Amino acid sequence: MKLPVLFLGHGNPMNAIEHTVYSESWQRLGKALRAQYGGKIRAILAVSAHWVTRGSAVTAMEKPRTIHDFGGFPQALFDAQYPAPGSPEVAAEIRALLGEAEVAADLGWGLDHGTWSVVKHLYPEANVPVIQLSIDYTKSPQYHFELAKKLSDLRRKGILIIGSGNIVHNLRLVDFPNFNKDNYGYDWAIEANEKMKKYLHEKDHTWQLVKDLANPKKKVIVQVAPAVRVALGEEFGLQPGTDVEGKMVTALRKLGFDQVFDTNFAADLTIMEEATELIDRVNKTLAGDTSVKLPILTSCCPAWVKFFEHNYPDMLDVPSSAKSPQQMFGAVAKGIWAKEQGLDRKDLIVVSVMPCLAKKYESSRDEFKVDGNPDVDYSISTRELAKLIKQANINLPTLEKGTMDNPLGDYTGAGVIFGRTGGVIEAATRTAYEWITNTTLENVDFVQLRGMEGIRVAEVSIPGLDEKLGSKFRIGIAHGLGAARELLDKIRAGEETLHAIEIMACKGGCVGGGGQPYHHGDFSIIKKRTEGIQAIDSNKDIRKSHENPYIKELYAKHLGKPNSHLAHELLHTKYFPKHKI
Repeated sequence: MKLPVLFLGHGNPMNAIEHTVYSESWQRLGKALRAQYGGKIRAILAVSAHWVTRGSAVTAMEKPRTIHDFGGFPQALFDAQYPAPGSPEVAAEIRALLGEAEVAADLGWGLDHGTWSVVKHLYPEANVPVIQLSIDYTKSPQYHFELAKKLSDLRRKGILIIGSGNIVHNLRLVDFPNFNKDNYGYDWAIEANEKMKKYLHEKDHTWQLVKDLANPKKKVIVQVAPAVRVALGEEFGLQPGTDVEGKMVTALRKLGFDQVFDTNFAADLTIMEEATELIDRVNKTLAGDTSVKLPILTSCCPAWVKFFEHNYPDMLDVPSSAKSPQQMFGAVAKGIWAKEQGLDRKDLIVVSVMPCLAKKYESSRDEFKVDGNPDVDYSISTRELAKLIKQANINLPTLEKGTMDNPLGDYTGAGVIFGRTGGVIEAATRTAYEWITNTTLENVDFVQLRGMEGIRVAEVSIPGLDEKLGSKFRIGIAHGLGAARELLDKIRAGEETLHAIEIMACKGGCVGGGGQPYHHGDFSIIKKRTEGIQAIDSNKDIRKSHENPYIKELYAKHLGKPNSHLAHELLHTKYFPKHKI
């Protein structure tokens, strides 16, 4: 019999004596353990974040004391005791397994609150011996990993192993002045929290993809985001920022995709809708219509949209209603292209390769489904694509360059810069400028919108509009959720007046997404990917979304004009207030 291993984040010490959702869940878990294993659990080995030592040690006393290693809590918590026995015999067994020379027998510690506050709910009778193993602060994570592998043998010897702590564990850095506010926290903590939630909810769809590729009844197409092509090569030894678009296309065809398309096409489509919406809001505002709201916020980043729905429910009428390029592509592929191909949407599998793990969540949202069938069946990350290519024994650097399939594979320079911070709003500005002024924009490089500062505010002069606004067109750009919160709080408080804002959840924009090859904090890698994105844009013959001939054809044949009734049905969405759980 092999016992499970548990990790229980103990959280607030008050969980030890209060009835909370956490304490109640531990109680239910304890009942399940006792029902399934009964007396087969002869001892508990706990590893707590609160026992950190120089060198490793295990408690070896018969009666470990209840340690109240906290402060500032009610007396009732300090009065609480958990008189579980220890076991010198089990401690000796653990030391023998790990190596007595490496692990000392400790007779002075006891049970800290990281252990007893949790275990008391699992075994309220305190009738199972509890032993603690310390964390050696002088040793590496690899050392502790190797130690854990040795501990696994205990699971077959009636020892229940419990880890207790949390991802972060320093109450001195809690934002206590704002503790009672909803969604409180320092910017760095909020950003870390959002990223960890993305990592924890990451789902690997590659095996399902392999099965779909092998299914002759399914037509499987793929769209690839702009940031992927300047990062994928890193997984094959190429320099960050190297454009591997052509080689990637060839690899995707070798993997078995029926058609290879480009999310950049949908990025151009997004600009058509967002730029039209922007101009419409500005004109209505100038006409005195108080029902529309400025600034307009770009809404291509799903992590930022989810953050916004949770933290700024009073501002949900501010973001653009245009779907992200991923979802626009899926809607067009299944709503228009599939019909042209004589396909039922249920027989068409749309896969996206994205730099962003939150795209997995976005594609699963109910509003992006038709009768339960999603517009994008699933999203895989840049790293997952690299893994698939390697498993298929495809050597990416040696491949010939292929080309995307049309019509959903052609794009402009404006479409590709979506992959970097400031790129979405620069692309929208190129189109909006020409539509507002009815002139040809000769220099499309709005360099004032570029940069790597967390928050940037830039002004763009648009003849004809400047006079009506009484100022230049003011644009805010933020990347990183901490920076986003800072900028949005200023907007909410009326401290900053802007006409448009772009926000990306990840530093650097999509090039720094959570699904990209790991950069391990080396921001120079993100800068090189950004340079790669910009080089593609600079070398394109067409650099304005509204000049994409296939986009023009799509509107002429199917949608009429941007922001038409048909366009709204297919390409726009709504946002909903969300509650923290």
